[in-house]
Amino acid sequence: MKITTAPASLLVDHVDLLPSEGEALDIAMGKGRNALYLASRGLNVTGIDSDPESVAACRAEAERQSLQVQAVAADALSWEMGRERYDVILNFYFLERALSPRIIAALKPGGVLFFETYTLAQLSLPYGPRNPLWVLHPAELPLMFRDLKTLFYRDTVLEEEGRRKAIASLIARKQ
Repeated sequence: MKITTAPASLLVDHVDLLPSEGEALDIAMGKGRNALYLASRGLNVTGIDSDPESVAACRAEAERQSLQVQAVAADALSWEMGRERYDVILNFYFLERALSPRIIAALKPGGVLFFETYTLAQLSLPYGPRNPLWVLHPAELPLMFRDLKTLFYRDTVLEEEGRRKAIASLIARKQ
C-alpha cells in the first residue's frame, strides 16, 4: 500500500474551521502530511512522533517546501503539551485514551481539535489494527471530548486509496 502524502480529507473538507494563523500541534504526525498542510496555511506547527525516521522525513520535506514545522521525536505520553497553548490540535490514527484530558487542556479557548481513528468495525476488515484496545467503540469519541463543543462527528466505513476503513472522526471546539 502506498502511503499518501496528501493531507487528511477531514482537514481539507473542513478547511473553513482552521484559523489563518496561530499555533498548531500534530500528535503522532508520522511523516508530517497534516503538519505540512497546516504550515502551508500559515500556522506555526509543532509535530511530534515517536519514530525518529518519520520526524527526519517531515523535517526534510518541510525544508524542501520552505515550510516551518518544528518536528520533534518524542513519546506523546511523556511530551509536555502545556495549557491553553494551541489553536489547533490534530490526532490522526493514534489512540491513547489517557491523552484526552491533556489534549483538552492544551487547547486555547476557541481552539479546534481534529481527531480521527479506527473503530471496532475495523477489526473485521483485512488490515489495520488488530488489538481491540487500539480502536474506538461506538460513540466513544464524542464521550472522550464531551467537554468540547462538537462541530462535526461521523462513525462510518469508507473507501480510501482502494481500501475500506472503519473510522470515527470528530471536530470539536473548546469553549
